[in-house]
Amino acid sequence: MNTLAAKTKAKLKQAVSFHQKGDLGRAKAIYEDILKIEPKHFDSLHLLGVLAYQNENYEQAVDLINSAIEIYPKNPMFHSNRGLVLQELKQFDFAIESYNKAIELRPDFAEAYSNRGNAQKDLKQLNAAVESYNKAIELNPNFVDANYNCGLALQQLKNFDEAVDRYNKAIELQPDFAEAYSNRGNAQKDLKELESAIESYNKAIELQPDFADAYSDRGNVLRELQQFDNALTSYDKAIELQPDFAEAYLNRGNTLRDLKQLDGAIESYNKAIDLQPNFADAYSNLGNALQDLKELDAAIESYDKAINLRPDFAEAYTNRGNAFKELGKLDEAVDSLEKAIDVKPGFTDAHWNLSLALLLGGDFQKGWQACPVDPSRLAKIKELPHRVWQGEKSDTRTLLIRGAEG
Repeated sequence: MNTLAAKTKAKLKQAVSFHQKGDLGRAKAIYEDILKIEPKHFDSLHLLGVLAYQNENYEQAVDLINSAIEIYPKNPMFHSNRGLVLQELKQFDFAIESYNKAIELRPDFAEAYSNRGNAQKDLKQLNAAVESYNKAIELNPNFVDANYNCGLALQQLKNFDEAVDRYNKAIELQPDFAEAYSNRGNAQKDLKELESAIESYNKAIELQPDFADAYSDRGNVLRELQQFDNALTSYDKAIELQPDFAEAYLNRGNTLRDLKQLDGAIESYNKAIDLQPNFADAYSNLGNALQDLKELDAAIESYDKAINLRPDFAEAYTNRGNAFKELGKLDEAVDSLEKAIDVKPGFTDAHWNLSLALLLGGDFQKGWQACPVDPSRLAKIKELPHRVWQGEKSDTRTLLIRGAEG
C-alpha cells in the first residue's frame, strides 16, 4: 500500500469513527478532505450521502450515493442506502429497484429485504411486503424491526392473530419496545380481546409515559368497554401530551356524546375541526350531535361538509338523509340515502332508512322493495301460497306482514 493510500485509509477510519459517534460535522470535513485528494473515492462519496440523508438533505444524498455507485456499482450497501433515500423522497418504485439490486449482489442481505418490505408497505403492496419481511426474518430471526413491521403489514391485511405473533416476537427481542406493545393492543382490539388490549396499552405507557397515541387508543378500547369516564381520562391525557391531536378530540367528542353531554361533544368536534379543517369524520360526528339536539339544518350543513371532503362517505349520506327525513324533506332524504347505497351497496342502515323515507312519502311499492330482507326469510315468504303485495291499493284483501319486513 502506498503512502497516499495509507493516509486515506487512516483518514477514512477517523471520519467513520466521528460519524458513528454522531459528530457529523467533523466526519463531513474529513470525507470532503479525502475527496479533494481523491475525487473518485467512492466510500467517502457514499458516506457523505449517508450523512446528507441523516441531515434530511435527500436530494443531495441521492446525488452523492449515485456518484459512488457510478464509480463502484458492486457494493450492495450503496444500493440499499440509496433505497432508503428514495423512500424518503416518496419514490417507492425506484427504492424497490435499489433494494432488489442490493439483494442481487448479496442474497443474504436481511436489511435490504426488510427495507424493501417497508417500501412495498408504503405502496400498499401488503402481501409482497409480508413476503419480504418473512425473508428478512428467515435470514435473521432476531431482526426486531422486520418482525415489528411485518406485524404492521399483517394488521393492515386484517391477519390480526399473525400480527400479534409478530409483535410478540418483537417484544421478546426488545422488551422495552413501546410501539410494539401499543400496536399489539390495536390488533387485540380488532380481535375483540379488549382486556388484553388494555394491558398492552398500559405497558406501552409504562415504558413511554409521553406516548399520546397509546393513551388515545386505550381510550378507544375503554369506550368500547363502556368505561366512559376512564376513556375521557385517557383522551384528556393524550391531548395534554399532544395539544394538536385532532383524532383524540374526535374520540373525546364521541365519548361525551355517549354520555349525552352534547354541548361538550360539539366543543370537542369543533376543536378537532379547528386543528384539522379537512377532517371529514369530525364534521360527520358533529352533524350527529347536532341532530341529537334537533338542530337539523346545522346538522345537514355539517354532513354536507363531510361529504364534500369525502365523496364516498356513506355514513354521512345516510345521516344527512335521516335529518332530511326528520325535517319532512322526503325527496331530499331519498336522494341522500340512494347516494349512500351507490357508494356502499351493502349498507343496511341506508337501505332501511331509504325504505322508511319511501314509505313515509307514500311510495309503498318502492318502499317495500328497498327494505333489506334476510335472504333466508325471503325464501320462506316465496314459499307461501299467496301473491306478494306490490303496493297496490286494496280494501278487501288481508295483508300478511312478517317480522323481517317491519
